[in-house]
Amino acid sequence: MMSIVYIFWMYVILFGIIGAMRGWAKELLVIFSVVTALAVNLLLEKYIPLVRDLDKAGTSNFLDTRPYYGRVGLLWISNS
Repeated sequence: MMSIVYIFWMYVILFGIIGAMRGWAKELLVIFSVVTALAVNLLLEKYIPLVRDLDKAGTSNFLDTRPYYGRVGLLWISNS
């Protein structure tokens, strides 16, 4: 059985090769987009009560999708 650390580094090398073939300008754009998305997600969860309380409502139901649809709704509102 393969170690999870080995799989992680295998994917790091694979995506590094793919990134080198695509070009560094595109890769910098992707990195900036990912960092921005993580920062927005952190800020929404920390300061917006609607988003902060999404995971507290209805956690007893296994198939509850309210947190997912709440974030999709916020994403849809912010893009319009």
